[in-house]
Amino acid sequence: MDTESQTPRSVSPSRSLPTDTVLALLVGLMVLVAFNVHHFLYGTPWVFPTDDAYITLHNAVVLVSGKPDPNFVGTAALCGSTSIFHVALTALFCEVMPPLTALNLTLWLGIGLYGLGLLRLARVHGAAPWQAVLLLLAGFFAVQTPFQMLNGLETGLALAAVTWSLVFASSEKPTRGLPALCGLLPLLRPELAVLSVLLFGYQTLRRQNAKSSVLDLGIAVLVAMPFLLLLWANTGSLIPQTIAAKRAYFAESGLPLAEKLTTAGRHLGAFTALLGVGVAFLPRLAGFALGRLGLLFASVLIAAYIQSLPMALAQYYHRYLYVLLPFLWLGCASLWKSSKWLGQAASIGAALVLLQALFAFPTRWATYEGWRDEVAIELNGLTKFCDTLNGNSPLLLHDAGYLGYAGHKKLVDMVGLKTPTAIPLHRRFTEPSDGKKRLDAVEQLAVEKHCGYLVVLQGWEEFHRIGAGLQARGWTLVPVRPFPIDYPVPERNRYQVYQLTPPVKEN
Repeated sequence: MDTESQTPRSVSPSRSLPTDTVLALLVGLMVLVAFNVHHFLYGTPWVFPTDDAYITLHNAVVLVSGKPDPNFVGTAALCGSTSIFHVALTALFCEVMPPLTALNLTLWLGIGLYGLGLLRLARVHGAAPWQAVLLLLAGFFAVQTPFQMLNGLETGLALAAVTWSLVFASSEKPTRGLPALCGLLPLLRPELAVLSVLLFGYQTLRRQNAKSSVLDLGIAVLVAMPFLLLLWANTGSLIPQTIAAKRAYFAESGLPLAEKLTTAGRHLGAFTALLGVGVAFLPRLAGFALGRLGLLFASVLIAAYIQSLPMALAQYYHRYLYVLLPFLWLGCASLWKSSKWLGQAASIGAALVLLQALFAFPTRWATYEGWRDEVAIELNGLTKFCDTLNGNSPLLLHDAGYLGYAGHKKLVDMVGLKTPTAIPLHRRFTEPSDGKKRLDAVEQLAVEKHCGYLVVLQGWEEFHRIGAGLQARGWTLVPVRPFPIDYPVPERNRYQVYQLTPPVKEN
């Protein structure tokens, strides 16, 4: 017998409204306190611990200005943006407040919505108030969720959207909120289009009414349409080109399957180890339809990364895997109405997840602070130095965020996120050769754009050998950025600036 019939019934709104209102106010107060504590500890201007966050910020500022990009000449404002909704929301806030504050508000809005979603997910599955708060805290602190929600990227909003999708999908009757979020999910991250299709199909099967399903489709389209039109008007495409750029540059799709599986297995194993006790909720998902939908989505998502870009599974502490966490919390929540002993097991499991997370929190928060401090010191210092360079020759670089936002030099992104002309070069040279001819693409880009400087992270150089490769081909690279003896940033985390001179052509 299909265990879908065992899925917990939702709580009666009339009986739960006063309690849920109090709980929602509690979440709002908790987020407000956390915001002010964070502001007190780290002050303004806000500093985000990832370079990619500043691509969002730069794009939002350019979008609001309505003027050509001053740093990436001839590049549309939304180039380099994976999450169109994230950029658009930040741009909207930029209309009434400073950009750094605008992005910070976007992050905390995502945090608040995620918290409310966790609370409601627990309650709609029959959790007692204290159990709902327990799940909320576990969801907030598990793995490195605080880092992910405060790193300046769209992960917090994505977590909120997926969680609320599960709330609406868990209701006794189909709601109009689910198709609205189905329209929004792909705009938060393109890979969430798979989840959007699965959830919409789930809703359609539940409705068993063609007219209502057509209306659902209309709602999804209406939600997505303004953002798609903005993307089309700005870039001439309905799909962000960031994934295509990374796929072409890193060129992992053609590697042997065994090698890709080994890489993915290592990263997935590390993420699973960090999650710890939370993995125990995974088997529960096989017991009901919405849970199985989550397992299917996770399988498709992971398979897609294994095929195209397995190294991305480790990027920024596995950030692409965090959209799967709400399904684990769904597995936990669904146990609270199954039986008394399963409900007790769910409470114990959620408590253990929280205790494990709190035990590891000091070390994980130190990681956030370390990344944040390095951005404040290293990328800020790099940008100030680059602004002193003579001439108007563009800088060739691979991290295009902070320099694009805070600097004033013309820039060329060798990966292709902010310089789309790099993508066809990598498709021509890098991708077919599994990365062996990456230097051919980078060299041609440097020549075409007349780049006078190369900016490269030393840890990146150890792996990609861009500077060393150009030197071997006759280019002259002169390091021009000095570092004091007591510079606090580790050497491999420093960006060196090289004056770049092409080889002299023989007559």
